[in-house]
Amino acid sequence: MPSRVFVFSKTKTATFRVYEIETSGLSIEEKRLQGLAELLFADPVAEHYAFDGAEAGPSVIVWFKKGVYDAEGDMALYAAKRLGLDEGIERVHFGRGFKKPAKALLKVQELYNPLIETVEKIS
Repeated sequence: MPSRVFVFSKTKTATFRVYEIETSGLSIEEKRLQGLAELLFADPVAEHYAFDGAEAGPSVIVWFKKGVYDAEGDMALYAAKRLGLDEGIERVHFGRGFKKPAKALLKVQELYNPLIETVEKIS
């Protein structure tokens, strides 16, 4: 089961960076997830982070479709390997989260490209 890390700025903007971590069948302990979030995903001075089920999280997430190269996700995995924090991690996916309702997002074409991206609604 993938784990998600939501990263958002302290200014409470309506946009998020979302990292989804795919593991090799093992669940990542929260201490390791916290280390990844603090060292790689969030700037401790200007941003907060939260994990799955965070109330402050986005209402929709825009992901790259399968087959589209995810450069930011690959760089996050590369950095985790360099720091020795990659045990059990197979892939890292990067997405952009929004507080907007999905219908509003789908109407605003500047926020996502339907040719290479897909929208996931968070309930």
